[in-house]
Amino acid sequence: MKTFRFSVMSLFIFMLVLFFIGCAKPPEAEKSAAQSALNAATSAGAEKYAAVPMEAGKMLWGEAEKQ
Repeated sequence: MKTFRFSVMSLFIFMLVLFFIGCAKPPEAEKSAAQSALNAATSAGAEKYAAVPMEAGKMLWGEAEKQ
């Protein structure tokens, strides 16, 4: 029983360590790709042809910048 409890606790601690290592830095590459896509859509006239999705994208970008 002690071995099982030790194994479960070790696995739990290992998972926590992996979680904190994985969340240590913000995703800069994805952020720059999203900004490039937003700029490309704006220059292509997305506000004229797809006003609602473009407005939603800008709103989501603003929320991402806040975080």
